[in-house]
Amino acid sequence: MKHQSKNLISYWWNSRKITEKFGAVFLLLLFISGIQSIVSISAFRVIGKSAESALASLDTQRLSLEMSRDWESMRNYEYRFFSQFPSIGFTEAKEHYALPAGEKLSDIIRTGAALRRLTTAPDASDNLKSHNALLQQFLSELSKYASELESAVQLAADSTTDQTENIKAKRENLDILAESIKPLFTRLILMTQNEVIFAQEKAKDTQQSVILFLILANLLGFVLVGVILLVFRKVLSGNVSDLTRASARIQAGHWDERVKISSVDEFGVIGTAFNQMVNSIQERTYALREIEFRYQALFNQSNDAVFLIGLDGKILKANQRALSMYGYSPSEISRMNIQEMVADEEKKLAYQSLEKLVSGTDLPVFEYTMCKSDGSTFPVEISFTRVLNELGEPLYFQSVSRDISERKKVEEQLRFMAMYDPLTGLPNRTHLYAYLEKAMFNADREQHMLAVFFMDLDGFKQVNDSFGHEQGDQLLKLVGQKLMTFVRQSDLVARVGGDEFIIVLEVIHKKQDAALVAEKIINNLSEPFQLEAGTVQISTSLGISLYSDHGEKIETLIQQADQAMYQIKGETKNGYKFFEKH
Repeated sequence: MKHQSKNLISYWWNSRKITEKFGAVFLLLLFISGIQSIVSISAFRVIGKSAESALASLDTQRLSLEMSRDWESMRNYEYRFFSQFPSIGFTEAKEHYALPAGEKLSDIIRTGAALRRLTTAPDASDNLKSHNALLQQFLSELSKYASELESAVQLAADSTTDQTENIKAKRENLDILAESIKPLFTRLILMTQNEVIFAQEKAKDTQQSVILFLILANLLGFVLVGVILLVFRKVLSGNVSDLTRASARIQAGHWDERVKISSVDEFGVIGTAFNQMVNSIQERTYALREIEFRYQALFNQSNDAVFLIGLDGKILKANQRALSMYGYSPSEISRMNIQEMVADEEKKLAYQSLEKLVSGTDLPVFEYTMCKSDGSTFPVEISFTRVLNELGEPLYFQSVSRDISERKKVEEQLRFMAMYDPLTGLPNRTHLYAYLEKAMFNADREQHMLAVFFMDLDGFKQVNDSFGHEQGDQLLKLVGQKLMTFVRQSDLVARVGGDEFIIVLEVIHKKQDAALVAEKIINNLSEPFQLEAGTVQISTSLGISLYSDHGEKIETLIQQADQAMYQIKGETKNGYKFFEKH
């Protein structure tokens, strides 16, 4: 039977909420203290009556002192108003001094009215009631003073006539009224001080009973507190210990730890929520670890160099491709700043780009020249991305760079193929036109001539037919090399097709300058050429047009030189001829 009763109590306790448990304990304590409360009610009434009387006395003293302070402040504003408004103007003086003085006077009247209500209250002491007549006289004098002050301010506002004498009379009246009010203040403060002394002496008479009552009440309070603390310990300590122990183990990495739920009270609810929270954190932790593993795999297996860069430019992390591309070890690169890896001529641009990133400006994909650990440089294509926190503030930057050395080589080859003859390495027709456009512009600006040679090899077809195209190609290369020896670095030798070449002499001063170069070319190209298949001999026919004697357009100059070349080819070959207008 005893065991069953204990189980029932335990079941009831565990099935109750904490508030219900405290309610039960509180009701028990309330019953014990009820008898003492009934006995102490009478004592409380006596003490309360004495306290109310003392408080009322203190209120009268406080209100009297407040009125005294407000009176001094009001008088100060009044004095400053009448002394300042002639110089600063009525409107500003009224705003800064008259209105505050009026507010202070209103506060004094309201405080006096409140003080009078205290003296006329039904439960007011006889001593307080004796103040009523004095307060009535005081308020009457204040009303007169307020009316006189308002009248003086209105006179000051009258700008149409000179009210100096009237204002002066009003101020004298105000001073007289103030002198009559001043002794009333003194009497009022003295009476309230006497009231406080009287109330204090009365309170002393009940002090012994109050002390005795407080001793008994405190003893009872200690008992109640002791009981409540025992209940707290029983209810809280076990559950709090479970939560603390579970939290410590989870913090140490034991994610399988959970809080044991033994009740359905608030601690049971907290324990259930704690377990659910741990389950959720565990699931998210596993998910984040999986994401981290995937990210690390992508990070390290990327074919591009990936850097994580701090806001100050310091390299926080680099993937394996970055280490191999730049030739640094992990420990070396972790001590470096990203600007250190940029070529000297582009460091300033790198600093500016980093400042733009920090300020929030997005950067396009662009090219840099970077340095490897051995000091060699190579071109990269690089992009930057800001990594932000939940507030949208930058945490660090991620850069992805790609070695574009091979692409640059291909681009250079394509540019060469677009501008140069692949067989001889000489400029092609596209290069020629671009060169001529610039050369003609310079000739116009500097007032000099330029010459265009259009030349064709005599006997080249026989070489091709006799020795084959490979030997013909070799001959074209040798001709191109020899032609380059007859011109200046600023001039141009171009192959425009088959065995046709165009030479541009950028600067000549007279027609004879072009003739001398043409004679050199004809004489030297007439000498034998040694090919792999044997020795061959050719000649050349050369037509010349001059700018700006013969034409003002590129096509015109080339056509005129071409016509002159065909004329000499039809006449004698192995010679040159200037274009002549007919």
